[in-house]
Amino acid sequence: MQEAAARWDIYLAEADGKLVGFLALVATENQLDQIFVAPEKKGMGIGTALLDVARQKMPERIVLWTSAENARARQFYEQAGF
Repeated sequence: MQEAAARWDIYLAEADGKLVGFLALVATENQLDQIFVAPEKKGMGIGTALLDVARQKMPERIVLWTSAENARARQFYEQAGF
């Protein structure tokens, strides 16, 4: 497990001194693993800001997966051009 964790780059989003989201990616593999935004903070641009970080870190290509049942995530990524 430690080897897998060492591969990830983690970026945090804070608001008013509180953690409100994070991004986990493996830049060496162009893989966006997770974007998480606190439920009460969704729709405020935090996810978009985190996705912008991923695009800066992996400008050539981003690989990501999401569940077909996760309509909100699918809509988010589709609106972002995925």
